[in-house]
Amino acid sequence: MWSVHGELEKKLQDSNATPMSLPLEFLEDITCDFSTESVLGEGGYVIVYKGVLRSGKIIAVKKLFEMRLKEETFHNEVSNLMGIKHQNVVQFIGYCAESRWEAIETPSGSGKHVLAEIPKRLLCFEYISNKSLEKHISDESLGLEWNMRYKIIKGICSGMHFLHDACHIVHLDLKPENILIDSTMTPKIADFGLSRIFGEQESRIVTDNRAGTCGYMAPEYLIRGVVSNKADIFSVGVIVIEIITGHRDYPYFQQDNPHSTAASLQQFTEKVLLSWRNKFISTPNYKSTERSIRQVRQCICIALECVDPGMEKRPTPKDILEMLNGVDKMVANDELQSDMHCKDMLQALNTTVSNDPTSQNRSITNDMLNKETDSKLVANVKSVEGLSLTPLPESNKISEIVKGWAEKASSKPQPTSDTTIVQAIPALTQIISREIPKKRMVSLDVNLTESWIATGHEDGYIDICDYIMQKSICFIKTEEHGYFPVNTIKFIERKQWFIVGLGPGSGKIYVYNYKPEVQKITSFRVKRYFLGINSLAVHPTQPYVLSSCSGYIQLWDWDKNWECIKTFKKLSYFGFELELAFNPKDANIFASASEDNTVKLWSLD
Repeated sequence: MWSVHGELEKKLQDSNATPMSLPLEFLEDITCDFSTESVLGEGGYVIVYKGVLRSGKIIAVKKLFEMRLKEETFHNEVSNLMGIKHQNVVQFIGYCAESRWEAIETPSGSGKHVLAEIPKRLLCFEYISNKSLEKHISDESLGLEWNMRYKIIKGICSGMHFLHDACHIVHLDLKPENILIDSTMTPKIADFGLSRIFGEQESRIVTDNRAGTCGYMAPEYLIRGVVSNKADIFSVGVIVIEIITGHRDYPYFQQDNPHSTAASLQQFTEKVLLSWRNKFISTPNYKSTERSIRQVRQCICIALECVDPGMEKRPTPKDILEMLNGVDKMVANDELQSDMHCKDMLQALNTTVSNDPTSQNRSITNDMLNKETDSKLVANVKSVEGLSLTPLPESNKISEIVKGWAEKASSKPQPTSDTTIVQAIPALTQIISREIPKKRMVSLDVNLTESWIATGHEDGYIDICDYIMQKSICFIKTEEHGYFPVNTIKFIERKQWFIVGLGPGSGKIYVYNYKPEVQKITSFRVKRYFLGINSLAVHPTQPYVLSSCSGYIQLWDWDKNWECIKTFKKLSYFGFELELAFNPKDANIFASASEDNTVKLWSLD
């Protein structure tokens, strides 16, 4: 017998071994005959025991209650777990499906016994020492630090991506109690008793058996019995909200009042962000506040998309991972650009500019679309099937243009008694410092018919100043409630308008008159608005504006009351088109510079 047990233990030491049938006697031996001292936990239908091998290795032995045993649930879990190996899915080791004849007293206390065949059903898994996610959930004021919560969120989504795409499994009972946390705080999805396997051509089924946990069940599954991957996504959204806030409360979606819903979601997002920002600021020596705030905002936006009652509006796990990886790349790029900007500024202080400044400010877009660049930049531009690529612009061209504007401004009248402070640096440039906005600038545009510069700010303010007269033209806030960054701002000179695109949490485009006075004309939202607008571009002759948001490019016609007349096919969920520009030589074509380091050419046709 010991030789048989020894052979089994040897196989269990191999982490790559296929899950095997384990004798009941062996499981009794390693759990001290299922003693109370070996109990790790207990649920409604199971008791989990600690099984200790002679080598010291521990495994978890899940014993199903005989009187409440559902054979279908047991068979389902075994068949679905066979062959699954992923770092974010608990590893299935083996199973036991035996029966024993036992004398059962019936009815209880009668002293009469009958001989009955009792099924013994057990499942064995890798031992996870740090309990379930439920034990680690709290609000931002205590418990896990943000970096750890973010790691757990990404791990859960990675596990679900594997289950949905590689295994075609819908879990159907995803909740914190069914996500185990190991010693490295890596999440592992567990408990597949209710899971379903879809055929490759299946996307949904309808069932009368609507088992699950209220609060985590998608409405279409709970009410109509619709089973699909999107049911799990709903559960993921609730869990992410719980991880971030410590509770699973979120705004109610009013299907018949989308504006009210949007306002509630914005307020919820800002409240969560404020709580975390205060947490980061109050933490001594916390150095990554802005990086973490972006991650919190992105996670909340994703979670709110996941719990949308409209199942078709929910993202896939792959989409979610692309969004999370994308925001990490954007933060890393911003930090790199910040370092490069500091280096450029230091170099600029030792540079002498020619006395013949360029005035080709109207040809920037043309240069962007046609100017060749050095081989290093071209080498970084990846090809995209079906799309033409064009080189990126030389950065010193734009620098020369800005220097030209500054030299012109330096010979103009002195500042008025406004809040503008001007510091002249001889033979180089001019610095115009705006004191009113306290948050950093995130966007800028120059009016081609007026001597105006417009800047958009992180807290939702727009500042337009006259760079010749050096006075303020207007200073306004876009949203009455909330502070959403003005990611992009563009003048439409022929209409005497300017338009702005707001960042994550809002995703609105605002349209303003600027003559005879600044006045809001209208506002509207883009597709995937929770993730914010990245760029806007104005057509040179037609009444069109392009917007990009989360991989979607939309074309708006202001003569048709800002109707979206075309949506361009997204190449990837988070392949942000960071900048858009029409070709001035052929306005039927526009270019996009993407977060994936490609430049794409598109046709309006």
